[in-house]
Formats: sequence, structure tokens, C-alpha cells
Amino acid sequence: MSPVDGRDPGVEVMRSCAAEFVARVTARNRLPLDYSVASLRIVDFLIDGLRKGGAEREQVRDTLFGLGAYVGEVLVRRAGAVWVDFDTDQRGYFGQPVGVRMPDGRVWNPLGKVRNRFDLGGPGESLQTFYLTLHGRARGSRRVSRTSAALAVLLAAALTGFADSTDEGKPGESARRTARSSQAAPAEPRTAPEFLARAKEATAGQKGWTFAV
Repeated sequence: MSPVDGRDPGVEVMRSCAAEFVARVTARNRLPLDYSVASLRIVDFLIDGLRKGGAEREQVRDTLFGLGAYVGEVLVRRAGAVWVDFDTDQRGYFGQPVGVRMPDGRVWNPLGKVRNRFDLGGPGESLQTFYLTLHGRARGSRRVSRTSAALAVLLAAALTGFADSTDEGKPGESARRTARSSQAAPAEPRTAPEFLARAKEATAGQKGWTFAV
């Protein structure tokens, strides 16, 4: 754990710790740490990089704490969790001063999960998998924003041949020519299932391409 002014951190500082960590690590790197579920895969990569670099846990203690704060904040923003101070028994069990409580009342230990990923590695300690298999998280809507849907259409067009390769960087002109062609352009997906079906169709048969949420 990382002390704050010589003390164990409490719930009142966890959100700011996550924000400060994101600001620090993204200042010179274009890492998409946007508090999305998908960004937890970036956390996995970052921890794996620390492991492969041969760092000792104490050397990267503050970084691991920042990553843990970030993972916890993703749970707060995406899964309906709240930060909680652990009681004495919970501190002894989890080895951390703070954690999160899910809507169903269960408590989880994101700081410890990050530490386990660093200590043990392997797919079984993935932070993204931890979220996706987490009990008690809020089941929110899986809507896709207009921007995401538009980008998905461009991706599908590029991969399936709807877009002319000679018009790279000119999606507007390519779209106009496609609209005039005998083969109508695919309608913009309006729901998450339509978006996923379009993307999977676009990536089908493309060696090396995968699509997951």
C-alpha cells in the first residue's frame, strides 16, 4: 500500500489518487485510461511490463497503488461500487486499508488484485477478467454512443471493402460514392447488439483480427 502523508490512505483520497495517477502516466503517453472496462486490459499490459522489467514490488509500490486506485475507480464508475474503509478484520484478510463495496453488499479488493497480477501474473489474474466475472456489479445498459457507432461503421467498411482503398483519409467522399453505387452502404447500427454483429461480421476471416467487449 502507498501511504498518504505517512498514513494509510482512506476512501476520501482514492478518487483523487486515481485521477492523479492517470494524469501522470498519460502526460507523455497516449494510453486510453478512460475508466472504461476495456481500459482494464491496458492495466494488465502495464503490470506485465513492470514484471518483465524485473522490478521488485517495493520499487513500484506507488505505481501499483495508482493502478489499484484506477481499477477501483472503474468499479465505482462502471459497476455501481463505492469506496469503503476496511475494518480491522478486513484489513487483516485483504492486506489493504480500503476497497470497494458492490451494490449487493459484497466487498472487493482492487488494490490487492493489482498486487496479485504483479506477483503472480497469468490470465487468471487479469484485471479485465476480474471485472467481467465480478459478482454483484450493476447491470447497466450497453448502449453505444453515436461516435462509437460511426467509428464502427468506418471500421466495418474498411475491412469488408465498402471503402475504396484509394480514398484513405477521405471517408466523406468514399461514403458518397458508396451511396451512389448499386450496393447500398450498410445502415448505421443503432443498438449495441447491431454494433457487435456488424463488427464481428467485418472482422470475420481477417487473420489476426479479434473483436471483444
